[in-house]
Amino acid sequence: MREALTSHFPDTPILLSVGNNDIPIHDNSPYVDIKDDYYEFVHKTYFKDHPGNADFADSIEQTFKLGGYYRYDLSDKVTVLSLNTLAYNVD
Repeated sequence: MREALTSHFPDTPILLSVGNNDIPIHDNSPYVDIKDDYYEFVHKTYFKDHPGNADFADSIEQTFKLGGYYRYDLSDKVTVLSLNTLAYNVD
């Protein structure tokens, strides 16, 4: 999917949100033993390797790798919060 986005929108920021079907174990946060590798892979794939995200990939790395969430300032008046709410799933 990232290849298609990069091909068609190479200079456009892609603001990924982690969803319930994006985790190896459906509807759950990644288990502790795979969490670091999982978020590292997703961050590299969708942020570091996409040219349109080059300006902010480093600035969101720390929080994204903690739990798949981050903040991106579109301008000095508009901020996007990408939240991963799977941590609150009680099912």
